[in-house]
Amino acid sequence: MKLFIKNIYSNAVQNIRGGLIASIFVMLVSVAMLSCDEDKFLDVYPLTQLSEGNFYNNLQEMQQGVDDVYRHLGYLANAQNVADLYGELFSDNTFIAFQLGGNPVDDPISRHEILSSNGRILNAWDESYNSIFICNNILEKIENTDIEIEQGLRSRWISEALVVRSFAYFNLVRAFGAIPLVTSTISPSQSYDFLRDDPAVVYEQLITDLTFAKNNLPEQYSGENVGRINRFGASAILAKIHLTMGNNSAAQTELEAIINSGLFSLDANNDGMTNTDDFLHLFAPSTKNCKASVLEAQYLAGPNAFNSNHQFAYSPYHHAFNLSGINASFRGGGVNTPTEDLDQEFEENDPRKEVSIRPGYINQATGEFVSYPHTLKFYDPEWQN
Repeated sequence: MKLFIKNIYSNAVQNIRGGLIASIFVMLVSVAMLSCDEDKFLDVYPLTQLSEGNFYNNLQEMQQGVDDVYRHLGYLANAQNVADLYGELFSDNTFIAFQLGGNPVDDPISRHEILSSNGRILNAWDESYNSIFICNNILEKIENTDIEIEQGLRSRWISEALVVRSFAYFNLVRAFGAIPLVTSTISPSQSYDFLRDDPAVVYEQLITDLTFAKNNLPEQYSGENVGRINRFGASAILAKIHLTMGNNSAAQTELEAIINSGLFSLDANNDGMTNTDDFLHLFAPSTKNCKASVLEAQYLAGPNAFNSNHQFAYSPYHHAFNLSGINASFRGGGVNTPTEDLDQEFEENDPRKEVSIRPGYINQATGEFVSYPHTLKFYDPEWQN
């Protein structure tokens, strides 16, 4: 019995000691945890893949961040973005002949019957402010980096991002008037603090940004940099802003700078003559960054590449539609069908009409002509890529 009690007592003491040791261990770990550097203890960025937290560490990565603003220049210039919805679709030059039924989003814009719940406009608004966020983000990375960047390159990078951001805001302010003007990166919760700014305030910011850009961008590029925004691209947008505001003399100054540079010409094909062949050359699928182009969105060719969506969006909403010279058929988006009134604006035998308006297409299955006007300005035989 004594041995039994002794064993119970011994076990109890050991359990108590064990509990005390465990408690002391937990307390020590807790204190150690509290005394650790919070940033080192909880690393919010993944260490095994690229992320916002472990990128922008060298000049190459900074350059990639700047290059990304060009992807957004393409978004802003695409069909179904603000400039397109409130430009040609909103005008009396086009209409929608046929389109997918259900919940229409394009036709109400064409007829000026726009509801606040229109998903097409919401997407265009979101894409525009997403592009603005991307521009603001790289601007802050350039300003706050510890990487040594040559001053000329730093100013050029800032200018490229400012031009794309200005283009986004110019489209927004023309379409919606008073809009939130955001010039820094913000969180979703912070966004509620930004109200609509008067258009005059927005235009003042754009003029400031584009003036800085045109003074810090090169006149032209060579090699793999051809297609980047130069100072005359900034001047072109700045001229349109001045014209919108009624500042004709200021717009004239910007436009004369472009003309007098000697780098641009209506002789798009560079054959020494200015005629309708230049118009056809400008819209040829193989033409990239010709002399008649001051600012041009850059797209990549090939499978899974980032492409313009104009051709699909503007193609007829007919299952038998096919592009000229191509055997495959596909059904397009059906927006921006040219009106008869626009068709009649062309003078007889005007060769520009060939790519501006096509009266229809041939149904390859039946051989019959289908009357459905559409534009071939964005014609590309590599439509699948």
